Amino acid sequence: MNQDYENYNTADDDEVEIDLGKMFASVFRKTRQILASTIVLALVVGVCAYVTQYAKIKNQYSDENLAALEGNLTASEVQNVDTLYSRYKAYQSEINDSQTYMNKSLLMTMDSNNVTRENIGFLVTSNQSGIADFFSTYALGQEEYDKIAAVYGSDVDSDFISEVVSISTPDYDTESKIDSSQISIVTANGDTIFDGGTITKGYSKLMNVSVIGPSKDSCEQVSSLVQDAILAYAEKLKESGVTLTITKISEVYREGVYQELADQQQAKIAANSDLVSSYNTFVTDNVSSLSEDQKNLFTFLQNRDDQKTTGISAAKYFAIGAAAGFLIALVAAIVSYLSGGRVRTIDDMLNLMLPYSSRKLGHTPEAIGFFHRSKKYRGLNRAIQHTADRIEFANTPGYGMEESAAAAITATRIQNIYQSLDEKGEPSLYLVQDCDDGFSAEVTQKLEEALQAKGIKAQCGDVSKDVKELEQMSQSNGTVIVCSLNNSRKAHLENSLRICRESGVPILGAVITAET
Repeated sequence: MNQDYENYNTADDDEVEIDLGKMFASVFRKTRQILASTIVLALVVGVCAYVTQYAKIKNQYSDENLAALEGNLTASEVQNVDTLYSRYKAYQSEINDSQTYMNKSLLMTMDSNNVTRENIGFLVTSNQSGIADFFSTYALGQEEYDKIAAVYGSDVDSDFISEVVSISTPDYDTESKIDSSQISIVTANGDTIFDGGTITKGYSKLMNVSVIGPSKDSCEQVSSLVQDAILAYAEKLKESGVTLTITKISEVYREGVYQELADQQQAKIAANSDLVSSYNTFVTDNVSSLSEDQKNLFTFLQNRDDQKTTGISAAKYFAIGAAAGFLIALVAAIVSYLSGGRVRTIDDMLNLMLPYSSRKLGHTPEAIGFFHRSKKYRGLNRAIQHTADRIEFANTPGYGMEESAAAAITATRIQNIYQSLDEKGEPSLYLVQDCDDGFSAEVTQKLEEALQAKGIKAQCGDVSKDVKELEQMSQSNGTVIVCSLNNSRKAHLENSLRICRESGVPILGAVITAET
């Protein structure tokens, strides 16, 4: 070994340090591939699993299997099972409907000891009989119900709004005292000033808006929406030719215990319990008394319908496929980062150079310059790559620097390090181009030109591939390794470093390139 190089204990060289931030950036760059894998496997696994389960259920609960079970029974036994199963389905439907109401009903979820009720009274006058009844039918549509439901909560079902909001009217109109008979108006001297005209009847009716809510604020918000809807519908009626006026005559709030609601809640809970109890009695008294063959038929009918309705969950299979695709792509990206023997970080490069440090320099090798270029991306991919660059290189000196400026600064640093060698004769350096990618070649060419402009003879090439390049490097006063992140292989780079050491040419440091 050349004595100008330090000897290092490499017993711990196999220990690998992982920069999690840079690994995340590398994985993040593969977002599109990960998404593509997620979508593809979601479709493949989802469709395959769905088809498989469908075929399984179809075979398991086929008409042939049903006929086989019925073949073990008499016609009257089959009829008995069918009758019991019809009652079972009716019970199940009632229980499901009852439970759905218990879960979605607004009244069932309210605290009957802390309820706000608001009543607003209106007087409706019109030239049409029964016009007030139209408001309870047409003023509130689905759009208004959805807006009202949002006041009570984001998960409230608008189908249950009619429980807490209502527009009601009495069963009669109050007719005005003026009738529609023919009238004549004659002056004192006998002149007729109005003859044969008709005075239209007038009708008036009371209308009540009732709102129930958990607080006064919610009631006010809902009543405001209802009043806006009433006024908007009144304008439509007027545009159609109806004479109409609406006057708000009263508004009342009541807060506190709502005993009627408490009674209703208890009645619904009791009814639901009675239904479940009745179902359990039905099972005990009827289903459990069936013979073994009849029970098999009954169970078959139960499972067949349940499997048809709930056994095949396409969403579940697609979710499983998507999760599998995501994990596979993620693991593949991580394995790709950790394996392959490539230089991933600047520290990887410096750790490789450490055993080949020169005594002449009096310091460990360093990254003299950093050159970065981003490829031309579009849309979302551009944002992804830019974010990954920021994560990976934000703390790297020289990141974001224009290439010509970076070349000039790097050449100056190389010159300063070279001058510390105190070499005699014509100054010469050799740039070891460790990778054949285009960006590294461009950087090497710019550095060669920048060094020559400073009076330093500079040459470049791959010493591990060409004997002539090796001879030229051996005649130089120092070398600089040009390493490409994610392209340079550690084995190839270490071979170049070993050749430099064997040739006795000091390694000044490394220039790092990264094209992302």
